[in-house]
Amino acid sequence: GLLAECLPMAANHYHTIVIGGGVEGSATALYLAKRGVSVLLLEQYPLLHDLGSSHGGSRITRKSYLEPHFAAMMPEAYKLWDQIEKESGIEVFVNCGGLLIFKKGTPQHRDVVDNCKRLGNELVEMNAAEVKKTFGVDYDESYTLLLEKDAGILRATDACAALHSLVEKHGGVIHDRERVLKIVPGEPVAVHTESSSYTATRLVLCPGTWLNAMLKDLNLHVDATVMEVTVCYWKADPRVYDAERFPVFMDYTTTPMVYGFPILEKPGHVKILCHTGEECTPETRRHIDNPRWIQAAARYIEKHFPGVDASKTTETVSCAYTMTPTEDFIMDYHPNHRNIIIGGGFSGHGFKMAPVVGTILGRLALHEPVPEQDMRLFSIARVLKPVPSHL
Repeated sequence: GLLAECLPMAANHYHTIVIGGGVEGSATALYLAKRGVSVLLLEQYPLLHDLGSSHGGSRITRKSYLEPHFAAMMPEAYKLWDQIEKESGIEVFVNCGGLLIFKKGTPQHRDVVDNCKRLGNELVEMNAAEVKKTFGVDYDESYTLLLEKDAGILRATDACAALHSLVEKHGGVIHDRERVLKIVPGEPVAVHTESSSYTATRLVLCPGTWLNAMLKDLNLHVDATVMEVTVCYWKADPRVYDAERFPVFMDYTTTPMVYGFPILEKPGHVKILCHTGEECTPETRRHIDNPRWIQAAARYIEKHFPGVDASKTTETVSCAYTMTPTEDFIMDYHPNHRNIIIGGGFSGHGFKMAPVVGTILGRLALHEPVPEQDMRLFSIARVLKPVPSHL
């Protein structure tokens, strides 16, 4: 009431609270800390945990995208990751190149080439014989392959560690192991956690797979499904598949897409998997293997990757994607509360753009325009659904 308005702002007040200490929330907190506003980053688990979507040794990064709006984000993303590496002293990017695999003359092949041309991103066209000679992998003449020299790997957990160290360096506050129990909209917005209560002028949500769980308090529900993906490691010949010699790859000809990584995070092992999984919720996520997609990856390896043992995976890891129907992201204001900003649905491909996402969500939190992006593509209105009624 009136008394509260007369009191000075409590010690637990911040300009912006960001909920979610994965890569997107951490990049948002860093942008805001660098802009000089007080920022609190809240994470329910210990930092760098493996229960969300930001952990592990590798994510593909590339400038080649079918969708022009994502292609356009990538030059800036590369520049920002480079700054993050330099300023933190932590190696994040491994420039091993990328091999993009298409059938000749398909629209996807044309779209990637057009986007790269427009952005001045160099691609080298290779035929099957050249690819066999250079990389030792087998594709027949019906394929066309593009080598993207700038592509490579982001070391995921290291990238998050770099962001966390820079958030604190620039005056941001990070509280991990602190779960949010309730959000009360208003001016300021109140956030109640297991151990404390805070107020903030602005609130940014980057809750990953917990998106709909967190939106329930705010009377919203979005069309975003959580998918548990089985990441597979396979024994491989280091003379062929070491990251010094072998690129990341993405095969656009398979359904689902198969993609993979050279030997880097686990000695003597490549990581090759299907870009799909089983639908789940954070509560029903089982952290167990999905034999169907492991077998699909094994068949692919047998066909194309001599020197990789497809008879069994030596290790599997569970990762979760939060997918929107178009695989576009949600980056927008809450329809009824302009001081609450929602980031989500990064759909298994948003890690590489995190510093750009952080800039966008940070600018929304500062109520600044984002003229570089067509923000309609990321509007929450596209994915709103009726709130499920639980009797």
